[in-house]
Amino acid sequence: MGTKVDFRIVRLPARQDPADVVRAEGGDAMRRLLDAAVAVPHYQVEMALEGDLTGTDARDAALSLAAEAIAPLGPSVLRSELVKLVSDRLNVPSTLVESVIADPARRRRAAAAAEAVAAERRQREQAAAARRPAPGGSPEWEDAPVVHDDPGPEEGLRGPNGAHKVLD
Repeated sequence: MGTKVDFRIVRLPARQDPADVVRAEGGDAMRRLLDAAVAVPHYQVEMALEGDLTGTDARDAALSLAAEAIAPLGPSVLRSELVKLVSDRLNVPSTLVESVIADPARRRRAAAAAEAVAAERRQREQAAAARRPAPGGSPEWEDAPVVHDDPGPEEGLRGPNGAHKVLD
């Protein structure tokens, strides 16, 4: 008989591993983080619900991604809590959440659409980052080659101060 394993997600401060947390804040701080660990499906639902959810397309995509995380769960308190979380956060009836969970074709289509939107957003962000100067660096126009004044059609048509001579 196999042993059931309960995987949980521990949220650490940005760019820190557990040793960093213990070193900076002590063992009690790490214990609090471990106590606040969430089940993998809960974490997946929270990730689906992150970001700007003001538009209906964004909310629909979040609903489908969250439903994809909830679908494998059997009847349980966790499933019920996650359905309520999605319903509350997206301001939709729980019956809609349940209907999306029950429709695997819709979940797959919406998940693919959401991934395409996310990939497009990443490309835009990368392009914008490439256009921005590095911190402390100079804008790209400062690195442009220097353009010198045109000497004119003939070098002899300049006066002693470099100005063009006017011919009468």
